[in-house]
Amino acid sequence: MIPADVRNVRRFTAAERRAYERSNAILDPAIDLTPEMQFQAGILQEALQAADRERVRDACQEMLILLADAAAIPRPLFRLKDTAYAKFRRGRAVWKLYGTCDPDGTITVAFKTTVRRKVFAFLTFFDTLVHEFMHHYDAKKLRLIRSFDTRGFYLRTRALRDALISAVPAAR
Repeated sequence: MIPADVRNVRRFTAAERRAYERSNAILDPAIDLTPEMQFQAGILQEALQAADRERVRDACQEMLILLADAAAIPRPLFRLKDTAYAKFRRGRAVWKLYGTCDPDGTITVAFKTTVRRKVFAFLTFFDTLVHEFMHHYDAKKLRLIRSFDTRGFYLRTRALRDALISAVPAAR
Protein backbone atom coordinates (compact mmCIF):
# COMPACT_ATOMS: atom_id res chain seq x y z
CA MET A 1 0.00 0.00 0.00
CA ILE A 2 1.22 3.52 -0.84
CA PRO A 3 1.57 5.80 2.21
CA ALA A 4 -0.95 8.68 2.36
CA ASP A 5 1.77 11.36 2.25
CA VAL A 6 3.08 9.94 -1.04
CA ARG A 7 -0.32 9.21 -2.59
CA ASN A 8 -1.36 12.87 -2.56
CA VAL A 9 1.84 14.20 -4.13
CA ARG A 10 1.63 15.15 -7.79
CA ARG A 11 4.53 15.64 -10.12
CA PHE A 12 5.54 19.04 -11.47
CA THR A 13 4.66 19.82 -15.05
CA ALA A 14 7.58 20.83 -17.27
CA ALA A 15 6.54 24.49 -16.95
CA GLU A 16 6.37 24.24 -13.16
CA ARG A 17 9.81 22.63 -13.06
CA ARG A 18 11.23 25.51 -15.14
CA ALA A 19 9.55 28.04 -12.82
CA TYR A 20 10.93 26.25 -9.77
CA GLU A 21 14.46 26.17 -11.17
CA ARG A 22 14.32 29.83 -12.23
CA SER A 23 13.00 30.87 -8.82
CA ASN A 24 15.76 28.92 -7.13
CA ALA A 25 18.46 30.58 -9.27
CA ILE A 26 17.46 34.21 -8.55
CA LEU A 27 18.92 35.26 -5.21
CA ASP A 28 18.43 39.03 -5.24
CA PRO A 29 15.07 40.79 -5.65
CA ALA A 30 16.73 43.66 -7.56
CA ILE A 31 14.60 46.31 -5.88
CA ASP A 32 16.25 49.64 -5.15
CA LEU A 33 15.34 50.42 -1.57
CA THR A 34 14.72 53.95 -0.37
CA PRO A 35 14.86 55.59 3.05
CA GLU A 36 11.09 56.09 2.70
CA MET A 37 10.61 52.31 2.64
CA GLN A 38 12.70 51.89 5.78
CA PHE A 39 10.79 54.74 7.43
CA GLN A 40 7.53 52.99 6.52
CA ALA A 41 8.78 49.81 8.23
CA GLY A 42 9.23 51.88 11.40
CA ILE A 43 5.70 53.25 11.09
CA LEU A 44 4.39 49.70 10.74
CA GLN A 45 6.30 48.60 13.82
CA GLU A 46 4.83 51.44 15.88
CA ALA A 47 1.31 50.69 14.62
CA LEU A 48 1.64 47.00 15.56
CA GLN A 49 2.97 47.83 19.00
CA ALA A 50 -0.05 50.11 19.50
CA ALA A 51 -2.36 47.35 18.16
CA ASP A 52 -3.91 49.96 15.85
CA ARG A 53 -5.57 47.96 13.03
CA GLU A 54 -6.24 50.96 10.81
CA ARG A 55 -2.68 52.28 11.05
CA VAL A 56 -1.29 48.77 10.46
CA ARG A 57 -3.48 48.35 7.37
CA ASP A 58 -2.50 51.78 6.01
CA ALA A 59 1.22 51.24 6.73
CA CYS A 60 1.16 47.87 4.96
CA GLN A 61 -0.65 49.26 1.92
CA GLU A 62 1.84 52.12 1.69
CA MET A 63 4.80 49.72 2.03
CA LEU A 64 3.42 47.52 -0.75
CA ILE A 65 2.89 50.55 -2.99
CA LEU A 66 6.48 51.69 -2.44
CA LEU A 67 7.87 48.19 -3.13
CA ALA A 68 5.71 47.60 -6.20
CA ASP A 69 6.60 51.01 -7.68
CA ALA A 70 10.32 50.34 -7.09
CA ALA A 71 9.98 46.95 -8.80
CA ALA A 72 7.89 48.44 -11.64
CA ILE A 73 5.04 45.98 -11.10
CA PRO A 74 1.31 46.45 -10.47
CA ARG A 75 0.47 47.57 -6.96
CA PRO A 76 -1.09 44.83 -4.85
CA LEU A 77 -4.17 45.46 -2.77
CA PHE A 78 -3.68 44.79 0.95
CA ARG A 79 -6.20 43.16 3.27
CA LEU A 80 -5.76 42.77 7.01
CA LYS A 81 -7.44 39.62 8.28
CA ASP A 82 -8.37 39.48 11.96
CA THR A 83 -6.87 36.11 12.94
CA ALA A 84 -4.46 33.62 11.40
CA TYR A 85 -5.87 30.36 10.09
CA ALA A 86 -4.91 27.07 11.69
CA LYS A 87 -5.70 23.38 11.52
CA PHE A 88 -6.12 21.73 14.88
CA ARG A 89 -5.59 18.14 15.93
CA ARG A 90 -6.53 17.03 19.44
CA GLY A 91 -6.88 20.66 20.52
CA ARG A 92 -3.45 21.75 19.26
CA ALA A 93 -2.61 23.88 16.25
CA VAL A 94 -0.64 21.65 13.87
CA TRP A 95 -0.56 23.97 10.86
CA LYS A 96 -0.86 27.77 10.61
CA LEU A 97 -1.36 30.21 7.76
CA TYR A 98 -0.43 33.83 8.46
CA GLY A 99 -0.83 35.30 4.98
CA THR A 100 -1.68 34.74 1.34
CA CYS A 101 -1.06 36.29 -2.06
CA ASP A 102 -3.98 35.71 -4.40
CA PRO A 103 -3.61 35.43 -8.19
CA ASP A 104 -5.33 38.82 -8.57
CA GLY A 105 -2.51 40.42 -6.55
CA THR A 106 -4.38 40.81 -3.27
CA ILE A 107 -2.10 40.27 -0.29
CA THR A 108 -3.76 39.26 2.98
CA VAL A 109 -1.98 39.09 6.33
CA ALA A 110 -3.43 38.15 9.72
CA PHE A 111 -3.37 40.72 12.52
CA LYS A 112 -3.62 38.31 15.48
CA THR A 113 -2.27 34.90 16.39
CA THR A 114 -4.45 31.84 16.08
CA VAL A 115 -4.51 30.47 19.60
CA ARG A 116 -3.96 33.40 21.98
CA ARG A 117 -5.49 36.03 19.68
CA LYS A 118 -2.67 38.48 20.37
CA VAL A 119 -1.37 40.99 17.84
CA PHE A 120 1.59 39.49 15.98
CA ALA A 121 5.09 40.55 16.94
CA PHE A 122 6.61 42.94 14.43
CA LEU A 123 9.20 40.58 12.95
CA THR A 124 6.71 37.74 12.46
CA PHE A 125 4.19 40.08 10.87
CA PHE A 126 6.80 41.81 8.71
CA ASP A 127 8.29 38.49 7.58
CA THR A 128 4.82 37.44 6.45
CA LEU A 129 4.17 40.72 4.62
CA VAL A 130 7.49 40.56 2.74
CA HIS A 131 7.02 36.85 2.02
CA GLU A 132 3.63 37.49 0.42
CA PHE A 133 4.97 40.49 -1.50
CA MET A 134 7.72 38.26 -2.90
CA HIS A 135 5.07 35.87 -4.25
CA HIS A 136 3.47 38.89 -5.99
CA TYR A 137 6.92 39.91 -7.30
CA ASP A 138 7.52 36.39 -8.64
CA ALA A 139 4.23 36.45 -10.53
CA LYS A 140 4.44 39.98 -11.90
CA LYS A 141 8.16 40.74 -12.30
CA LEU A 142 9.65 37.31 -12.88
CA ARG A 143 6.47 36.11 -14.64
CA LEU A 144 6.66 32.70 -13.02
CA ILE A 145 3.59 30.56 -13.67
CA ARG A 146 3.74 29.59 -10.00
CA SER A 147 5.69 31.08 -7.11
CA PHE A 148 7.41 28.31 -5.20
CA ASP A 149 9.02 28.63 -1.78
CA THR A 150 12.46 27.67 -3.11
CA ARG A 151 15.82 28.36 -1.49
CA GLY A 152 16.23 31.27 -3.91
CA PHE A 153 12.80 32.59 -2.94
CA TYR A 154 13.73 32.56 0.75
CA LEU A 155 17.09 34.25 0.05
CA ARG A 156 15.33 37.01 -1.94
CA THR A 157 12.76 37.43 0.81
CA ARG A 158 15.39 37.58 3.56
CA ALA A 159 17.54 40.08 1.64
CA LEU A 160 14.57 42.38 1.13
CA ARG A 161 13.33 42.02 4.72
CA ASP A 162 16.77 42.63 6.23
CA ALA A 163 17.38 45.71 4.09
CA LEU A 164 13.98 47.15 4.97
CA ILE A 165 14.33 46.72 8.73
CA SER A 166 18.00 47.67 8.98
CA ALA A 167 16.96 51.17 10.09
CA VAL A 168 14.24 49.99 12.51
CA PRO A 169 15.95 50.08 15.94
CA ALA A 170 14.12 47.31 17.85
CA ALA A 171 13.88 45.01 14.81
CA ARG A 172 17.61 44.47 14.31
